[in-house]
Amino acid sequence: MRLNIHLQYPKSEKINFLKQRRLLGLTFGILFFLTSCDHKVVYQQTLPFENENWEYDRLLKFDFSIADTVQTYDIVLTLDHSGQYRYQNVYTNIRTTFPNGENVDQVVSLQLSDGKGRWLGNCRGNSCTIELNLQKGIKFPLIGQYSIGLEQHSRDSTLEGILSVALSIFYAD
Repeated sequence: MRLNIHLQYPKSEKINFLKQRRLLGLTFGILFFLTSCDHKVVYQQTLPFENENWEYDRLLKFDFSIADTVQTYDIVLTLDHSGQYRYQNVYTNIRTTFPNGENVDQVVSLQLSDGKGRWLGNCRGNSCTIELNLQKGIKFPLIGQYSIGLEQHSRDSTLEGILSVALSIFYAD
């Protein structure tokens, strides 16, 4: 005579156990994703614009510290704009201030459109987000406090439809 023993959870406990397993798996997945992404971020800051307008006299300033001059870094600018932004680009003046006080200015055109009316980047609803690589694989020459300043350098004193600008610095792969 064979005795078959089946261990069965009551139905409600079985469902709760499955939910707990899924939740635990999802939690570990999210934690893994967040920790694998965050260890590469050196600096990140987003500056929003009130009323979706970037005034000519508003300087965006990003201050960060660099402790390693051997490491290579990527600098990424993320710009959010509305679908009603009137131009295909944004002219900016970018000023980098080094720990020794030296400044380097550069006028940069940030392309938002392909010139045929199609926005670059990721658009949802009435807003678009575009990531622009400012520098890839660079080494900072000095240890210390840096500052990157952005000012809009366009012909209009107010750029309507700019939602926010973010600067991110990552360890290069």
